[in-house]
Amino acid sequence: LALVAGHTPSRRRSIIRALWPPAVAAALAFLPWLVPALLYLDANRGYWPGTLPAGEFFRRTVRGITLFDAVAPEATAARIGIAIAIVAAVAPILLRPRRLGSYFALVTTLPPLLLAAAVFHHIPKWNLQHAVIFAPAVVLGLAVCAAPPFALYLEEFFVRRRRGGKQRPTHSPWRDLTRRAGWGGGRLLATGAIVASAAAMALATSRLLTNPALAHDDWRSLVAYVQAHRTEGEIVIIETGSARQAWIYYGGEDGLVPLPDDPLLDVTSILHYVDTAPILNAILARAPGVWVVGWLAHVTDPTDIVGALLDDIGDATPVPTFHGLTLRHYVLTRPPEFGEAPAVTAQPDVELLPGLRLWGITLPDDPVPADSPIPVRAWWTVTDPAAHTGRCYLASVRVTDRHGNRWGQADGPAAAGDLRVERWPAAGLVLGRYDVSLLPGASSGIYTATLALYELGSISPSAEVPLGAFAVNRPSSVPVPDEPLLPVSVIRSPGASGPLTLLGMRLQDEAIRPCEVLQGWLFWEVKSPLAVREAIQIALGESAISMDVADVFPLQWELGDRFITRFGLPIDCRALRARAPLVVSIMQGEPQDAEEVASWAGPDVEIVVERAFEPPEGLAPATLTVGGGMAELLGYTLEPERLAAGTPFRLVLVWRAGTITDTPYSVFVHVTPRGQSGPLAAQHDGWPAMGGKPTYTWVPGEIIVDPHGLPGLPPGDYDIRLGVYGPDVVRLPLTHDGTPVLDDVFVLAELTAE
Repeated sequence: LALVAGHTPSRRRSIIRALWPPAVAAALAFLPWLVPALLYLDANRGYWPGTLPAGEFFRRTVRGITLFDAVAPEATAARIGIAIAIVAAVAPILLRPRRLGSYFALVTTLPPLLLAAAVFHHIPKWNLQHAVIFAPAVVLGLAVCAAPPFALYLEEFFVRRRRGGKQRPTHSPWRDLTRRAGWGGGRLLATGAIVASAAAMALATSRLLTNPALAHDDWRSLVAYVQAHRTEGEIVIIETGSARQAWIYYGGEDGLVPLPDDPLLDVTSILHYVDTAPILNAILARAPGVWVVGWLAHVTDPTDIVGALLDDIGDATPVPTFHGLTLRHYVLTRPPEFGEAPAVTAQPDVELLPGLRLWGITLPDDPVPADSPIPVRAWWTVTDPAAHTGRCYLASVRVTDRHGNRWGQADGPAAAGDLRVERWPAAGLVLGRYDVSLLPGASSGIYTATLALYELGSISPSAEVPLGAFAVNRPSSVPVPDEPLLPVSVIRSPGASGPLTLLGMRLQDEAIRPCEVLQGWLFWEVKSPLAVREAIQIALGESAISMDVADVFPLQWELGDRFITRFGLPIDCRALRARAPLVVSIMQGEPQDAEEVASWAGPDVEIVVERAFEPPEGLAPATLTVGGGMAELLGYTLEPERLAAGTPFRLVLVWRAGTITDTPYSVFVHVTPRGQSGPLAAQHDGWPAMGGKPTYTWVPGEIIVDPHGLPGLPPGDYDIRLGVYGPDVVRLPLTHDGTPVLDDVFVLAELTAE
């Protein structure tokens, strides 16, 4: 900026002579880092390709150059950082100092950041630590802008002290200060903003330097803890291996194994079974235990293959946490004997999506407590990873009981972490780990796991593959529902003979329509052993179901246990509008003579349905009986009454329901030339009321308004014919004034299109 700002040629030459030595020195200092970085630029562009939005780039940048991680939450830090950045950008303009140095912050910050924004637009690997290198420019820029008023203030302070404080000014010192500086209110405001910004940054810096919670990568404490608790012969694994020097600095090299063994962090060097299992076989053959220290392990071991294999041969012990690092300790219970391929409980080897195969599945061999996550492992393989570039695949693991009720679901990347298929090894085995948590209160029993694969943004998942069955034990602690329960009131106390007490319930919906299924959960407590035969009855008005307690009762239980049962109550398709409580009862004995021993009333549930029993006015009369009394046609309306050629129109039929049927019948409307049965000039078929009132929902005496939309007709005279047919396409018999209708097609009206 100084070179083009109007200085004399001699001044420009002096500036160049002053600047080139430090510029060359800085370039040489960065050269050893720059050369290998350029070699890895394309490979290390990020393990999750994508686009970094401009707003996110801006938020990360302002935090990195102002407050870093010293202020939480992130939203507050972003707002304060943006305010400081605005002050740094606007202050030189408001203050208009005579020296070009006040523009230092703008000149040294904005151009490089704009370049970084262009470079990182398609490499979303821009974090606070990358932006912090621009922070000195902001600090120096604010210092240059703030220097004049503070210099004047100090001058005024020391001049008054030299005078012994005996001469009192005849006007305000601050007014004199602003007069001498030639400042107005805007400049005073800018100065105040600079002071506030500097104070915020000073506070953030002091917190970063003095607050242990904000320390980064606490190697010192971690190494000291491991060395104090490490027994003879235990191995230390460093993930990622490029961080070994940090451990060596504090703890030496004894028993240290870097995984992967790379001198620099390389996101293309990823641990998988084929290169991890042999190493663990070799280093842990005689080791009593192993410590695993993680630094950026989500980059080099995104599927946590190391942890998965150690889980198979050891027990994890509790360890403290250390900032910026992860630590795990395993006491080995058996020697590692990993084969060429991982051990699996099933090997479906099925292609779920084109080119992507599910090779094997590992489910728990031993029963899992109901309140512990169910560990499910999938082993994937792909033939051509490049064919899946840019695609993101998600796996959905679902756990159901023997009745098909879903008790848990976990959705996540096919391979754990951010390891997309395009970065998998060709024909290699890639681990996917899914921990499925069951609903609180899930009972002991046998459950089944299934898996489906789908692409992010797609609505067509793969087929659901059964993975196998596993056992679930009683929970290790008393379960607490994850959502508040709806209270129940006792209608009849269970007493001494009742085995269960209903503590509460949860309903998926509090309003339901006919033919729908009311889904719900009942939360029970075990009070006494089972009787000879017991059933749970759930009723809402005329709709009721009964479930054998033996079908929903846990396989293992003790008095005082609590668990959940699920139910689905089908609502009668002919239910009337009502609002009534859901009633739950325990019946004892055989079905034909069962006795109610306890019952509870839950919250009110509304059955939402609109039914009319009075026909509308203004109908053109028609007397037609369908199916020997199943329905009666009362009349119709034609909209519009006078039809213009080419204009669409609507025929509205009005039925009265008769005898009950469970068959869904369709109504057809044909428009044919006058006096002829064909050809068809227009047609409409469908369930009554545009599908909204199927015949199996009709209540005797109910009025059904049934519109049929028809297209425009050429000029001419026409007949409107109608009939009713079933799913087998057989027409129901029609009777008009007691006389059977020929071919079961009734000529309803004549129509002229003008």
